[in-house]
Amino acid sequence: PGVIGGVLRREMGFRGLVMTDALNMGAVTREFSVPEASIRALLAGADLLLQPPGTESVIQRVVEAVESGRLPAARVEEAARRVLLAKAAAGLHRTARVEPAEVAARVGSAEHREVARRVAQ
Repeated sequence: PGVIGGVLRREMGFRGLVMTDALNMGAVTREFSVPEASIRALLAGADLLLQPPGTESVIQRVVEAVESGRLPAARVEEAARRVLLAKAAAGLHRTARVEPAEVAARVGSAEHREVARRVAQ
C-alpha cells in the first residue's frame, strides 16, 4: 500500500475520500510532470486527482501505468469505488444534472456574487 493506504487508512482507520491538492497550482508539478505526479498520488493512496491540467494526457498515462503493471488496476478500482460511494452519499445520483448551456446563467450570477462578497467580508 502507498503512504496514505499504510498510515492514514490502516494505522489511523480513515475510511473517507482522499484527494490531492489542486494539481494546476504547480507545487508538486514543479518536480514531476502532471501525469507522473498523478500516478504517484494514486500509488500513494489518493482517490481523486483535483484539477490536473491536461486531463486527457493524465488519463492516457494512468492507463499506460495500469497496462504496464506499475499502477495496480485494483488501486484505480478502489479509488473509483470511493469516489462513487462519496457521490452516492451526497445524493448526487438522485439530482438532476445541469445542462452545460445553463451553467453560465446559474454560476456567477449577481445573487451568487453578492453572497460571495458577504462571506468574504
